[in-house]
Amino acid sequence: MVQVRGLAKKGKGGGGGKTDAALDEAISGVLPTVLDFAELSEKASAVEDKLKENFAGIRGGRPEPGMFDHVMVDAYGSPTPMNAVAQVALKTPKAATVTVFDPSVAQNVAEALEGAGMDLNPQVEGNTITVPIPKLTRELREDMAKAAGKQLETAKQALRRLRKSALDEVKDNEELGELSEDDAHREKELVDALTKRGSERLEALHDAKRAEVLEA
Repeated sequence: MVQVRGLAKKGKGGGGGKTDAALDEAISGVLPTVLDFAELSEKASAVEDKLKENFAGIRGGRPEPGMFDHVMVDAYGSPTPMNAVAQVALKTPKAATVTVFDPSVAQNVAEALEGAGMDLNPQVEGNTITVPIPKLTRELREDMAKAAGKQLETAKQALRRLRKSALDEVKDNEELGELSEDDAHREKELVDALTKRGSERLEALHDAKRAEVLEA
């Protein structure tokens, strides 16, 4: 049976901070646990990275060269990231210039931009594509903010599934006698601390994206 170092109970004395410190020790391997908290932390980080990727597909208030990075182009028989087949530069605040590395896929790039859900009307000339950037209306900004909210909820659902799986594993180990009742409780506390930390990071990403989208 694995013995887990005791955690201070949450309360007025700031036990939550001690639980966070214990979580860091569990992730680093200093604190012995049945669950692999390093792996759990990596999975939580993957959820965060996926949300960042999805947010990249939601245009902010100000145009930027990376605004098309999430667009996938049908090139050479498979979906390919925009930044792998072209370079994007802001010609003016109202137009972007996309320089395609291989002119043979320029039309594919244009079609990908047109279908990106950003109300774009790309114009192809050789290996150069001019993309007028439409002004965002208040209504469109609010729709994008709602889309960001939906992406946040999807990420939170993934985090909740990760938490449930971890708690189920703790329960199974307790029933098999691999963990005492006290140790199982402590590992559950660590799972909750990891989930809370991950959720707060997702919220921070969402708040930043929402502010960016609604920026005048």
